[in-house]
Amino acid sequence: QAGKERGVDAALLFLVYPLGIVEGDMARAIVKNVQEELSGHIGVRRYNGDSKWCRNFKTTFGPEAGTRAWSDEDILERNRHVVPGEEAQWCIFDPVLSAIYGKWYVASRDFDDLQRQQHHLFRSVAHVTGPNSPAGQWKCVECYSLSGGHWVASDNGPSMWTQANVHVALHHMDCSLQLSHKEIAAEFNKFDMAGVGTIHVEDLVAVLTKLNGDLPAEEVALLLSDFAQEGGHVSFDKLIDGLFCGSMTRPLKAAFNLQGFRPVQQMCLDEVCEVERLVTEALSALTGDFEGEYFPLPSSMSYLARSGGMSQQEAKVLEKNGVLFGSSGEASGRGVFANAAQDVAVCVNASSHVELVVRPPLGDNALGEERIRAMEGLVQEMLRLNGYELVAVEGQGN
Repeated sequence: QAGKERGVDAALLFLVYPLGIVEGDMARAIVKNVQEELSGHIGVRRYNGDSKWCRNFKTTFGPEAGTRAWSDEDILERNRHVVPGEEAQWCIFDPVLSAIYGKWYVASRDFDDLQRQQHHLFRSVAHVTGPNSPAGQWKCVECYSLSGGHWVASDNGPSMWTQANVHVALHHMDCSLQLSHKEIAAEFNKFDMAGVGTIHVEDLVAVLTKLNGDLPAEEVALLLSDFAQEGGHVSFDKLIDGLFCGSMTRPLKAAFNLQGFRPVQQMCLDEVCEVERLVTEALSALTGDFEGEYFPLPSSMSYLARSGGMSQQEAKVLEKNGVLFGSSGEASGRGVFANAAQDVAVCVNASSHVELVVRPPLGDNALGEERIRAMEGLVQEMLRLNGYELVAVEGQGN
């Protein structure tokens, strides 16, 4: 239409998805143009020169500007207020771009398509409003616009259109992850037909670098060594299910003080050492999966069985497992108890008298919760034999 020509319009994306009218090179050209010409640091402009929700929109055009009807003459007047680069950035397009790249990845198996699918999904999730947003928290909004020098979410929402598009993008990401899981599992089967743990880390690195030649082999090998068992072998079932199918696991922590003792930060050295004696005596009585060894901090002289503290090698292992803590003051009276598998630890006199740490198996947070409660119960029982009680520290643990 004369006078309304636009070099690039983000609405053309809908011809690619969901309509599927445009495919192939033309579809990729539309996507490329939108990304290069209309993508902002938050969302995507509808078209360059768009005056809807331009800078200080409500201040300039009134509090009902976001919902009022605009005539052609009104829009021409509104367009005079647009400054290039200050157009609103809309939230409906990144989920569509993610879905488009997801469909392309399923068809092409091109990791570049998968990466771009992830990129636009991450942007879509980042659009969700936070606790300080005038629109309210956890909202899928229409767009972000400049107001008073800041980019803020429009209060015209929540937008069901945006929310539906995000739902579609998440569905396509789930499809892509399932496909990735099947492809990688098929490659791993060549090395571990029985699924009993015959894949060596080197073979695993070879598979991944074959699937994606851009991966840095040395860094991948270092990362995957965390999954290696004795002899450097990895069970692909456990690894792949954890990475692609399971929930994200996290170390579980619970912090306690001994009733009758002051907090760690207020105790003198004698008190710190007495807490260490009581706690290590209780820990030494543990059996089964929780049986382990106490490692005093380096240079500690308070634990007679390990005068001088843990060795450098022991410190490296505990640090790698995320349970070694530092001490800005006296090392004596402080240390780490760890079981043989190094998946259960107790930090003694770190920020609290006792901090339990449990690393669950991949994808099994429920088992982690079960184990940390069992550990708490056993330590509590042993301390009670000597007349002491663990008291939970609020604001620490999870």
